[in-house]
Amino acid sequence: MKTYQTILSVAVLIGLTSILPTHTYSQDHNNLTTIWEIGTQDHNSQEFSLAPDGYNQYQSDGLFIVGQSDPKKDWPYVHPGPNDRWAGSLSHSFTIVFALEQAVLRDSIRIQIHFTDTHGSTPPTLEISLNGSVVESKLPAGGGDASIKGTPSAGKPWTLEVPFPSELLRKGVNHLSLTTKSGSWFLYDALCLLGPQGIKTEPVKEGILITNTKSINALYQINGSDYQDVVISLLNTGKPFQSQILVNGQTALATLLREGKQQVTVPIQAVTEEKAVQVSICEGELSLANQEIWVKPVRKMTVYILPHSHTDIGYTEIQTAIEDKQVKNLVTGMEYAQQTASYPEGARFVWNVEVGWAADLYLDRMDEQAHARLLEAMRSGQVSLNAMYLNELTGLCRPEELFRLFRFSTQMEQWSGQKIDAAMISDVPGYTWGTITAMAQAGIRYFSVAPNYFDRIGDILVQWENKPFYWISPSGQEKVLVWIPLKGYALSHMI
Repeated sequence: MKTYQTILSVAVLIGLTSILPTHTYSQDHNNLTTIWEIGTQDHNSQEFSLAPDGYNQYQSDGLFIVGQSDPKKDWPYVHPGPNDRWAGSLSHSFTIVFALEQAVLRDSIRIQIHFTDTHGSTPPTLEISLNGSVVESKLPAGGGDASIKGTPSAGKPWTLEVPFPSELLRKGVNHLSLTTKSGSWFLYDALCLLGPQGIKTEPVKEGILITNTKSINALYQINGSDYQDVVISLLNTGKPFQSQILVNGQTALATLLREGKQQVTVPIQAVTEEKAVQVSICEGELSLANQEIWVKPVRKMTVYILPHSHTDIGYTEIQTAIEDKQVKNLVTGMEYAQQTASYPEGARFVWNVEVGWAADLYLDRMDEQAHARLLEAMRSGQVSLNAMYLNELTGLCRPEELFRLFRFSTQMEQWSGQKIDAAMISDVPGYTWGTITAMAQAGIRYFSVAPNYFDRIGDILVQWENKPFYWISPSGQEKVLVWIPLKGYALSHMI
């Protein structure tokens, strides 16, 4: 038995996940043989697709069918992470499919992944899933960007070795998936499966393999009944075909399954308690794959979405360009509202004008017919105008200026007949006390506050985020309900 003590990190989920210097192991490998291998252990990625520097041409995740696929065509040299904008800022999952002549009933097996390099500052957390059993490992920082741009010798090679129980392998088709859960990219040198002597692969037959399922935490209605979705990840190793997907024996979806990896979203009737459902994928009367899926109930909530555009004059573009955009946003918002006017109540689009300045610009630039459209849109609830004229630095305002912040909204209320009793302010972290007096005297009862959540904001979010309160005016005679919503300023950036 050959043992070395240079183990840099160990995480335990099912067995051990060890990050080791290249070719340095702490386990006994004398009785193990290579069942399959992709690539060559040479501190280089040249045998893979897109190598040596084609990362910006990345289009699809790797899918390798042992005995059929070609690394140069089917397995990219780079595995992106969620931080990589050039690959869609998504988690990426590579899949290896292999078939065995017999099950493995003794000893352990090991997945070895040899890296040419990893990202220099934000290396990924890698999830390794063998037939549904999962291990996660945080990869170490690598050498930087030179390797991904065509100089692999500038990288820091590493080897990750993951032991799995041998009973996870089964006779017939097996699948291994590698998924970046966080962080940025890494580069492949080679990867292989090690197992006991005598284990042999066989050709992967045509068929359907369900690789993962995920229940979506949302409800919707079909013909008055509540439904929730299950997303099924699957692999078709055969030709495309028209499938029927059954839930508990009833057809829930008919869809074309193309060759390779894909996801299908299957509607199921909403459950009120955690329960198992049986999902079957069929071609005609022939059942190709079956799996029991546990589905959890979804808490029934109503979510209110308030579309609006943030007013920031001159910060991102020249002031005149911002003026044009805000007027266009109001015009487009009214168009969307008109297109959805026949939708059920609660499903109609409503455009929220963050500050009165945008509506004032619209009235100044547009003709009388356009003026009438805006006022009618306000009367019908298609446009909602918030009361403040601008996202003002109220601490610089004299009392008269505070009152004038709400003059335009009181005029619009008179012209349109729409009650304007709410104000919002975005990307401003502080407000003078007298603002409450000015609001209350203008008929404002509600104040939505949304500072940015990055920096230069003091402790306003720590103290008050998502903690609604009544703010009493200096005189003690007026009050306004204030709510600092969770990430309200830029929630749309994260949706």
